Amino acid sequence: MSCGSPSARSSTTPAWLRVDRKSLKLDFTTLPTAFVPTAKRLFYAQLTQDTPLGEQPITIASISTYFSCVRHVLLWANARGRTLAQMSGTELNDYHRELVGLRLCLTSTCRYRRAVRLL
Repeated sequence: MSCGSPSARSSTTPAWLRVDRKSLKLDFTTLPTAFVPTAKRLFYAQLTQDTPLGEQPITIASISTYFSCVRHVLLWANARGRTLAQMSGTELNDYHRELVGLRLCLTSTCRYRRAVRLL
């Protein structure tokens, strides 16, 4: 197992090691345990810019933002006792209604919805 693989031991080294930038970290301990391996694979792919064909790589700052969005949907699914594979279209509609109920700006709502698609 290489040190760079998503299943390797977690590191606390920040993504940016520059004085003029705020250090950003992805704290996988804030995710439901069952979803950690999936989240690690997803964000490893994002950080290495190993994205699907046609998908543009995103910046480190955006990766940090999407981590928060992914955490939100994973906590939501976990609270309902669901795995990602078990999520139905109806449940995804319920999640969308919850996002609308949060009264986020349109950009934030779209970001949370994109986080679901990333999974």
